Amino acid sequence: MIFQLAYELQDLKRIETEVGEQLALGPGIDRPSAETLENLDGVAFEPVVRMRGLYTRCGSPARGIGCIGQAGKCNMNVTWRATLRGETRADVLGIKMPIVPAVTQTVILAAGFGSRLGSAASGVPKPLMTVGGMPLVAHALRHARASGCEEAIIVVGHQAARVKAAIEALPARLRVRFVETANPALPNGVSLLAAEPLAAPPFFLQMVDHVFGDVSLPRLIATPLAADEAGRVLVDRAPRDLDLDDATKVRRSGDRVTAIAKGLEPWDAIDAGCFVLTAAIFEALRRVPDSERSVSAGMRHLAACGTLGSVEVGSTEWVDTDTPADLALAESLIQRSLNCQTPLC
Repeated sequence: MIFQLAYELQDLKRIETEVGEQLALGPGIDRPSAETLENLDGVAFEPVVRMRGLYTRCGSPARGIGCIGQAGKCNMNVTWRATLRGETRADVLGIKMPIVPAVTQTVILAAGFGSRLGSAASGVPKPLMTVGGMPLVAHALRHARASGCEEAIIVVGHQAARVKAAIEALPARLRVRFVETANPALPNGVSLLAAEPLAAPPFFLQMVDHVFGDVSLPRLIATPLAADEAGRVLVDRAPRDLDLDDATKVRRSGDRVTAIAKGLEPWDAIDAGCFVLTAAIFEALRRVPDSERSVSAGMRHLAACGTLGSVEVGSTEWVDTDTPADLALAESLIQRSLNCQTPLC
């Protein structure tokens, strides 16, 4: 049996009609209580876990197609989450998972010049540089939407008006609000701090130039944040095709980050540029001078306090698109994702 829930569904009665019988009555599927199902005004279902490809052959985002009772042809594991009063119960093919806060907002940093990528020379702002026929910012938005986000706060700076106009012209798949950083030449932590008035913690944080072949943000919230955990960073223990000299390195003790910096030695993982964060990050950034206020500097403060967790990206491929060579790698990644044999269309 195949279930498909479109993110665009806003009418919860329509969800009841289209999904209720299959999801609520399907054998082997744990579900909210009868009381919850009767009050569908407070419930929305959406896919939140990694599938085998953020991109599909038809070029549309993976939309939460799960397969139950089919062998061979499709064996993906899919998590559906029922959001009720701000909390989430995740059910993975009948296995009840912990209740975790729903993360429905992402902050995307898109203010930089992209000088290493050549965007300044070409006159095209970095967020609008294309990979696989789509601007980088569209890839970030697609990733956010496929991860269950309903709103994106995009921090713009260099050629802000042009970037905003281009984003507004994209198909409206989630709510977008803009924040303009006062000086895009300053470190990216200044851009993140500019988003504080609109941020609704916990929220995801994405870098506009990081391209992923799989839906990866939900990994960050697969388990609830601990009471003393101010955030988590997605890390890669076995990076491929990466300029290690320029990469932000991470040292960990268990799943807690103890140090994070580009020149870190020794290190055991690479910062993959995705986070889930609480309001503690803003206080951490305020402790850093403007000239040094990078996202990594804020994370170093959290790590020093022992409050920064980490989650491994696993086998998911990703590219930090900083140079023309990175752009070629990202193109190749998207093409491999589009050629994936998983029947997601």
